[in-house]
Amino acid sequence: MKQSKRILMILFLLIGNLSIYAQLSEVEISGKADFAANAEIRLLINNDYITYTQHEVAKTIASTTGEFQLTTTIRETTFATLCIGKLRNTIYLEPEKKYQLKLYADSAYIHEEQPLSRELYFEYNILNADSTELNARIANFEMFFDDLVAENLPLLMNNPLLRDSLLQVINQQFPTPSGNEYFDTYLHFATAKIDFLCNSKQKAELCNQYFKDNEVFYNNTAFIDLFHTLFTHYFYNGNKKLHFSIILKDINDDANHFQLLDDMGKDPVLENEILRELVMLKSLGEVYADEQFNKNNIISILSNFADNTKFATHKQIALNLIAQLQKLAFGQPAPDFKLKDANGNYHALSDFRGKYLYIQFFRTTCVDCIAEMNVIRTLKETFGDSISFIGICLDEQEAKLYHFKNQYKFDWTLLHFGGDYNLIDQYDITALPTNILIDRDGNIVSYPAMKPSEGLMQEFYLKFRPKDNDGHLHGDPNWQPIKRRYE
Repeated sequence: MKQSKRILMILFLLIGNLSIYAQLSEVEISGKADFAANAEIRLLINNDYITYTQHEVAKTIASTTGEFQLTTTIRETTFATLCIGKLRNTIYLEPEKKYQLKLYADSAYIHEEQPLSRELYFEYNILNADSTELNARIANFEMFFDDLVAENLPLLMNNPLLRDSLLQVINQQFPTPSGNEYFDTYLHFATAKIDFLCNSKQKAELCNQYFKDNEVFYNNTAFIDLFHTLFTHYFYNGNKKLHFSIILKDINDDANHFQLLDDMGKDPVLENEILRELVMLKSLGEVYADEQFNKNNIISILSNFADNTKFATHKQIALNLIAQLQKLAFGQPAPDFKLKDANGNYHALSDFRGKYLYIQFFRTTCVDCIAEMNVIRTLKETFGDSISFIGICLDEQEAKLYHFKNQYKFDWTLLHFGGDYNLIDQYDITALPTNILIDRDGNIVSYPAMKPSEGLMQEFYLKFRPKDNDGHLHGDPNWQPIKRRYE
């Protein structure tokens, strides 16, 4: 029995790294988006499905008639995101496939400024697809499944017989094997929702059925959805063999990922080493904001784990987690940029080194932004020798910034984001105005920073006294910002 388990673990180890050595295959996406003439179109792929960190793998500029073509390479079926400005939608890409798309969007989404926190989507049809194409199969299944559940929901609760009947109906409608391995795996994990709805099995039973001693499908979205459902708040929920106090000790006192993983292995569901590491990574990310846990120790655990894990995918997840948890934190480098002002001159973040920098993201139609900028005018007059001020305009049309600057006569650097939606993501801009304070070396001091109208004048007086008779500013070397997002 022990020998069989050792062989099984070796197989898991091979599977956990197999995708890294799979052959790269080209995939092509072409199509037309009448609403996106001359617009930048980006293709993003998730680095992992714990942090959902995305990276850009291709981009292009659509023609004057909205035609475009993107090409990238993938090793396996991949869940990707197409982005056009603030609009987006997802698509499953299979190796060596070509996709011909027709994209549609509500004109209001294109021509009107939308809240940054609102997720906006375009629609699309795959013109060269039939009912066996993966995107079509998944869409058909989800519609069928949702309708089936909606019709039977009142009867599903605590009704295992109905559960079996519904699963039989699904199997008849979507028999397996279907000829598409990704779709078969998707069906297997997606239909587990039935068990949740009818309460036919305890959570531990479902974990055993779907995860214990089974392969980990990192890139299958149904697997990932079920994984997150079953293992969310694992450290808090725990079980009889893993008390919360043990987890606290492993993190806060020992800061030892080996010990933490060893203690988690006492849970029978987590005997699978790959699954156990994945649950640990997810859980560390969840508890980082909890004041019961030492943040520095969590970062240390993730860093040491990344250096020691046997699984390349897990190393990447750990590194992504560190970057995500420390994003815009005190002392971290501010994301770089190079943007044009209203006169067409470029300015980079590095141009402002040597002085503190106060950045405000704004729109020209944002009343609160303008009110805060009127306060910035006074701050610049008082502290301008020691602090630089810049505004980054998020209006779609660059011309609006030119007229805005002429109208209000603000005399500090105002830049336009130039359609760089990566910049909006990097600075996590979901509301306006958003302010950031950066030190002389380009590192984050405070995010989000105090608004000018909230008493920023008094805050700056702690750091910079007004000019003396010799024209010098004298600061307090012990100054620290009183308001930070992260400590």
